[in-house]
Amino acid sequence: MALIIINFALSLLAIIYVFIAVFCSITVLLCFVNGILDIGKLRYKYGRKIMLFRTIAQFEKVSYEQFFNDFVKTFNLQATRKLKDGTIETVDLDSFIRPFYDSIKLPQRATSGSAGYDFYTPIDLNIVPNTTVKIPTGIRCKMKKNYVLQIYPRSSLGFKYRCQLNNTVGIVDEDYFYSGNEGHIFIKITNSTLDDKTISLKRGDAFAQGIFTKYYLANEEKITTKRNGGFGSTNGE
Repeated sequence: MALIIINFALSLLAIIYVFIAVFCSITVLLCFVNGILDIGKLRYKYGRKIMLFRTIAQFEKVSYEQFFNDFVKTFNLQATRKLKDGTIETVDLDSFIRPFYDSIKLPQRATSGSAGYDFYTPIDLNIVPNTTVKIPTGIRCKMKKNYVLQIYPRSSLGFKYRCQLNNTVGIVDEDYFYSGNEGHIFIKITNSTLDDKTISLKRGDAFAQGIFTKYYLANEEKITTKRNGGFGSTNGE
């Protein structure tokens, strides 16, 4: 009789153990499914904000020294000027250029669905018809391997003024970041309007846009040449 009772008790304990194990398994499974649903809700709610792993590039400002030198060269500024009475006056270029550098804005997208990163002019511009201006943006870009940054005019400027880039499409290679000019991105645009319209831009206005694209190789290559120049430097100039 005692043996029967013991066997019954052991069987009951086994049944209880199995029930607890099944219950715990179901609970864990439900928590797992609920977690997946919560992540899905977060993805739906916050969209690209939680897709940080997709980031393939980083915009930075070039150093002030680099911007200063490029600005002076681009606009042919002189450290001295001759007055009407013949005396030579020193020009404080640092005080003139520093505010432009301090106001530089890093490129950013206008909306969550925008493909292009807007580039902003660091200076006021009035581009009359059939004239060209080269703009030192003060921006450099560090990219992951096998990506390229393509530069286009801002859509509205192209539509209203037939604004064009002089090199049609700007190509910023991944290794340009490490060039001798710190990878300083220049954008040269032309007002090609047929309606005698002047393009007027205030400091901080968007005037171009950059789009990142992945590129691929056609054949296995063994290229050891290193870049050490600005735009157009890949042909040895």
